[in-house]
Amino acid sequence: MNTIPQPAERFPFPTSLCPPISAQTSAGGDLLPVKRRVVPYGILKGKIRISEDFDAPLPDHVLASFEGRV
Repeated sequence: MNTIPQPAERFPFPTSLCPPISAQTSAGGDLLPVKRRVVPYGILKGKIRISEDFDAPLPDHVLASFEGRV
């Protein structure tokens, strides 16, 4: 027995036609601009490390699994 609803059962209409659930509006009813958070450049400096061989070729067994040759 399949108890998981199919996508058409969960969303009987195209999701692109769904109105937004909520939006911030001013007292006059106008939509307020979305504030974007600015992340400063270099914020992670000294907190992460990238190894010297990050772009080295993958081992053969890993490549085989990606290509379905397992």
